[in-house]
Amino acid sequence: MLIAQCRALSNAGLSEVLYYPEDDEYASTLSSYYSADVQDINPRCILQPRSTRQVSTGLKALSEEDGKCWLVGIRSGGHSPFPSNNVQYGVTIDLGAIDEVDYAPGPNGTAEDRTVVVGSGARWGEVYPTLEAQGAMTTGRREGHVGVAGFLLGGGFSWYSGKLGMSADNIVSYEVVLADGTVATADATENADLFKALKGVDMGLKFLEVFNSLVAGIQGDIDESVNIIFVMTPLPTTYKKGGDNILSLEETLTKNSIVVQLEALMPSDKYKSFLANKLRDATTAVQAYAEKTGQDNKWLYVNYANREQDPLGTYGKGNLDRLERMAKKYDPEGFFQDRVTGGFKITRRS
Repeated sequence: MLIAQCRALSNAGLSEVLYYPEDDEYASTLSSYYSADVQDINPRCILQPRSTRQVSTGLKALSEEDGKCWLVGIRSGGHSPFPSNNVQYGVTIDLGAIDEVDYAPGPNGTAEDRTVVVGSGARWGEVYPTLEAQGAMTTGRREGHVGVAGFLLGGGFSWYSGKLGMSADNIVSYEVVLADGTVATADATENADLFKALKGVDMGLKFLEVFNSLVAGIQGDIDESVNIIFVMTPLPTTYKKGGDNILSLEETLTKNSIVVQLEALMPSDKYKSFLANKLRDATTAVQAYAEKTGQDNKWLYVNYANREQDPLGTYGKGNLDRLERMAKKYDPEGFFQDRVTGGFKITRRS
C-alpha cells in the first residue's frame, strides 16, 4: 500500500522514477551517501527525477499534499555527513540523474564569453574531465566526489578562489524550481535578489601552532581504524573580492585567516559520542585561543559548519533580513523551511 506522499508522486505521473525499498535503485542511492549514518536512514520512497520538468512536477505534488507530519530530503552528491539530505519514513529526492555537463566556447572565445551548464546532481569529478578535454576549467570543489549543488550553495572554496573569489561568485545564472513547481531563472537581472541569496545559503583563524598540542592531546590509540582529521583551508582577504554574494566576507574578512574543519571518521558508531565530545572540546579550545590572542574571525563556512553552530548568524543583520525576505517571497508557505530537512534554516536560527 502506498503512503500519502509516495502516492501523490505516483499520481502525478512519476512512477517510472519513483523507487521503494525492494528496488535496486533505492539501495543504490542509499549506498552512495558519504556518511554511514545517512546510509542507515530509510525513506518511504526515493524520487530520482531526470529533468527539470520532473523536479517541478514532484515538488508541486509534495507541496500540495496535506502531509505536514512528514518530511522531504533533497540530495545532490550526498556528501554531507549530517542526516539532512535523507529522511526517515519520508520522501528523499535524489538529483543524481540530472548530471549534464554542457560546455561550448562562446562566439567571441573570450574568458568572459565562456560558460558551462552543469546539472545539480553532477559531481565535480564528472565536470572536470569534460572541461579539461576542451582546455577549460571552472571554480569547483577540490574533491571530485562532492556534488555540485550543495557545494555551490555554501559558497565554495576552489583552487582558483585566490584569483576568482568563492566558487558561487562565478555563477552566471541559476535555474530554480520553487515549492509550487514554478521554474524560475535567477541571474543579475532576473530575480536578482534570489540570485544573490543563493550564493552562500568554520572557524576563520589566523594561527597554526595550537594544532600540534591539540593533536597530541587526542592521539591515544582507542581504535586503529578511527581517524581524526583536521582540514585547514586558507582564507585570505582576496577571497572577498569575487562578487556580490550573501556571505558578508567584505565586512568580516579583515585579515588573512584559516578555515578549520575537524572531522572524525570511524567504521561504526561505537565511539561516536566520545569523539563528538572531543571535537566539540577542541573547537571550543581553538576558538578561545583565537579570541584570547586577538586572531578570531566570527565568520563560519556553512559547508563545514556543525548543526550546533549558526553560520547564517555570521552573515550580518542586513543579510539575515534579506534572507528572511527571500524566504517569504519565494517560499511563502514555508515548504523548504519546514518540510525539507537539509540546510540551515533562516526561520529556525538558534
